[in-house]
Amino acid sequence: MSRLSAAARRAHERESARYSVRQPVIGWAKDEEAADGGARTKDGGSANGAASGAGNAAPVPAKSFSGRLLALGVVLVTITVLLAPTVKTYLEQRAEINALQGEIAVQQDERAELRHQLARWEDPAYIKQQARNRLFLVMPGETRYLVMGADDAQDQSNVPASPEGDEDVPWVDALFESIKRSGTD
Repeated sequence: MSRLSAAARRAHERESARYSVRQPVIGWAKDEEAADGGARTKDGGSANGAASGAGNAAPVPAKSFSGRLLALGVVLVTITVLLAPTVKTYLEQRAEINALQGEIAVQQDERAELRHQLARWEDPAYIKQQARNRLFLVMPGETRYLVMGADDAQDQSNVPASPEGDEDVPWVDALFESIKRSGTD
């Protein structure tokens, strides 16, 4: 019978609390039975006509802002303030690590190129070629001819001739003519 009365009591509480917000009832099971003298009706109410759980609970308007929400906000702000420098440091270090990894990759490429050049110097044919080109060495029995001024002749052909053809003019007269030309230009 206690099972039936407990089920009926829960059904009645659900029906009465359907459209209202209630404050929780604390200690309603044993304390109320003692206060009522243990007399209960078939529908779960007490003998004096009041329902056990619903009679004590008055409808309360819903709150949009609670103390729990405030505490949660304070905790979140505190966590943000405490973690912001750590996150900033972490991001700076990640950027530095990425930059250093890029430098390492460039240096590894340079190292590979230098190893390749070193391997080329192990070849005797390459050494002979470099000795001929850089040091102007020749094999025994060969004659090397070096033309001096060949590069200068090509460079001078591109330079326009000076406008004044007289090179026998004394330097004072050439200076005077130069000053006159610079004043008229």
